[in-house]
Amino acid sequence: VMARQPSPRAALSLLTGLNFLNYLDRFIPAAILPVIIAELHLTDRKAGSLQTLFILTYAVVSPIAGELGERWSRFHLAAVGVLVWSAATFASGLAPTYLALVFARALAAADLWHDRCRHRIASGDAGLPGRAAVETRGAPNHSSSPDERPGMA
Repeated sequence: VMARQPSPRAALSLLTGLNFLNYLDRFIPAAILPVIIAELHLTDRKAGSLQTLFILTYAVVSPIAGELGERWSRFHLAAVGVLVWSAATFASGLAPTYLALVFARALAAADLWHDRCRHRIASGDAGLPGRAAVETRGAPNHSSSPDERPGMA
């Protein structure tokens, strides 16, 4: 029995909402930095390092994410990614110490590989059998059918 596919409009709405929350999550720490500094008694150096560590983690993980998105089901990667990212974001809001906050933010950044999967899904390349793949920047698909791509069987 095949599961019913969500409508394109529902999928686009869900992905748009996730994208909005994702970008909001990236910028909230900067907006509330004075509160974070006061609550955790941070020095300017530690406070300034929070976003730097987030971006560096994201930059290191992005190439790995691209490879994972080519090999495994993008829907499954995105679903797991959203769950881990949500838990990491929630944990960063409850972090009692600087190290706990750094760990939670790094996990949220490292888990943003689901970001790449969501973009591929939204572009129409969901990696589903019977669906035509689209060529995306930097990752052309030269397969004759979706079933020939690795991890899509």
